[in-house]
Amino acid sequence: MGAEPARMRRLQDEAAATYARDLAQVLAGARLNQQYPDAAAVAAWTACMAQAVRLGLLPGLEVDLRSGLPARGMWERLRADAALAPASLAVLRPLPELEQRARRYPRGPYQDHLRRHAHYTALGGLPPYPCEALAAAPRREAGAGQAASYQLTLDTLGADGLPVRLGLHVRVAPVKRCPPLALRGEAVLPSAEFAARLRALAGLDAELAFTRLAEEPGLTPLELLRGSLGPVFVGGLRSEGPAAEAGAPFVGTFGLERAGTEGAEGDNDPLSASAPVERTGEEARACAGARARLGFRVFRDRKLVVPAALVPAVQAWCQGRGTRNVVYGLEAP
Repeated sequence: MGAEPARMRRLQDEAAATYARDLAQVLAGARLNQQYPDAAAVAAWTACMAQAVRLGLLPGLEVDLRSGLPARGMWERLRADAALAPASLAVLRPLPELEQRARRYPRGPYQDHLRRHAHYTALGGLPPYPCEALAAAPRREAGAGQAASYQLTLDTLGADGLPVRLGLHVRVAPVKRCPPLALRGEAVLPSAEFAARLRALAGLDAELAFTRLAEEPGLTPLELLRGSLGPVFVGGLRSEGPAAEAGAPFVGTFGLERAGTEGAEGDNDPLSASAPVERTGEEARACAGARARLGFRVFRDRKLVVPAALVPAVQAWCQGRGTRNVVYGLEAP
């Protein structure tokens, strides 16, 4: 047996900066709506990772080759740094004084202090962390003893390293013990246990996630949207399909799945069409039972961003897999 292919690549200095710049252009070129994670925030946080590499505060920008996006550890490290940024800046000298001391004592600690000041300042200017947020709001208030409906939005990292946004419309009947959602004034508060289960659901495809959600006591799912960023491959990292075969410098793919009691059934995702989900055992029985009980349907879609010159070839590649997809052309970053 041959060695397994490497799952991570560490980018240094200029390669990290180029990767972050190209990723930002591809994410912007996808023209994503609110059903997807915040692409601009993902780009901004990735650029901050690249800056930390340039400053010598990170040994490199690690990219997960399955997703083409920063590895989970990169997100966790930068999030921890962001939490420490206000306190860390407070103990550093003011920037003009640091610059003066760094010139006067070039071999002293002030060069490092300057780098850290730049890093923590950049972190303070970032948009909210894009890979961990849960918001809930009522869609329809219920009378005493009646079910209420809620809209939930979860941003997280999936098990495959892709930033994922789950949008849920659920109906919750009154339960006496451990309700998944509770009202506190005008705020809707998911229980800690329910929030943890939602994060686990983000790693599943829409059909299985909807099925598992329907197993929650007192909860009936009405609609589930799962938007994901990636796989995205820029900066010479591997890619698939005609863009790779033509030696394209980048390709971005952005999946959107919908499960619900309304809408059509279908698969317009060329990636899943070439490798369909096959269920066996308990999963297959659970999904079949939920479909029969709730009458829900699943639709999968994907949009792509490729070099403008390759749009016709990529559209033909999609059609060869039985799909017709939105393909945006972008001049090479």
